[in-house]
Amino acid sequence: MKQPRAESFKSMNRLLNTIILLLGSWVASAQSNYYVEDPRLFRGMVSAGGNFTQIDGDNYAGYSKAGINAGAGVYTMFSNEIGAGLEMLYTRKGSRSNVVKASSNQSFSIISYKAILNYVDLPIQLYYFDARGDHFGAGFSYSRLINQSEVFDTDPPQNLKSEDYPFRKSDYCMVLSANVKIAGKFYVTGRFQYSLVSVRGTTPPGFGRTEQYNNVVTFRLMYLFN
Repeated sequence: MKQPRAESFKSMNRLLNTIILLLGSWVASAQSNYYVEDPRLFRGMVSAGGNFTQIDGDNYAGYSKAGINAGAGVYTMFSNEIGAGLEMLYTRKGSRSNVVKASSNQSFSIISYKAILNYVDLPIQLYYFDARGDHFGAGFSYSRLINQSEVFDTDPPQNLKSEDYPFRKSDYCMVLSANVKIAGKFYVTGRFQYSLVSVRGTTPPGFGRTEQYNNVVTFRLMYLFN
């Protein structure tokens, strides 16, 4: 009686082992088919460079104010050609002129003017990547104003204070970018950014119209991971 029972246990063990092996093979196959992460799905980047800026509507023309543009970001790749990019940047915008000209209300002369606007900038763009790795993007950005500073030099002197004419805390912009590989994982970036809504509610008397817009051209060096 014991021998048939022992053979029965051996048969059950063999069956269980077979089932376990089959289940293990199925799970491994499922993981292989569905859960292997593409190491190039996410691509990190860091960048640093400069802005050349003006404020459209302030009576001056020309990208005469320079400022820093630096930060980091990540690309999410949908395919080899299409991806989306999100960045967090410190960026300085503004305006500057040393050209003497009459105020817009013709009541005094402006000897010089400088506006400095420091932002945290969050651009998000959709990119096309070519076979070489160069990529070209378009999208939008949200910028949060950290602080502002304005210097007014007029003749005769005007009692003007920057804090009396605040810029809006939020700047919503359209963005266009081109990133060209120069060596290895290094790229040169050109970018154009323009405010979609006015960045100011009130303007110092004689310093242009109420509707003012940030106009920014950026050149940066970028290092792309992965």
